[in-house]
Amino acid sequence: MTTAARIEITLPWPPSVNGYYRAIVRGKHATQILSAKGRAYKQAVLEIVIADGNPSVLGTVKVTERFYPPDLKKRDIDNHRKAYRDGIENAGVIENDCLIKEDHGYWCEVDRKNPRVELVIERIGGAA
Repeated sequence: MTTAARIEITLPWPPSVNGYYRAIVRGKHATQILSAKGRAYKQAVLEIVIADGNPSVLGTVKVTERFYPPDLKKRDIDNHRKAYRDGIENAGVIENDCLIKEDHGYWCEVDRKNPRVELVIERIGGAA
């Protein structure tokens, strides 16, 4: 694991939160679980992080996100944050997504061949 004050990482296009979970019924109660699409995305993020040498940023962080969507469909930027944030937390890039204290999201041009989210994660508030 490599701990840094700032890292850059590119991840595949994240699924919308609308498809990230699925509802199931257990007895008389309905609950939500991570969908197959959500589990596959978390695994893809983990593999990318491992290939990048397991970088991490400890403590509170600021995230800059550049979203390159696959098409011109109308989207809510918040619907795509949950999947990548859970993925980078699961992979150990950040300790917990509640430690993201500042974020800046940008919609970029459509990239049909390589839809993705490019992240810059920076420690804030001094050394960890």
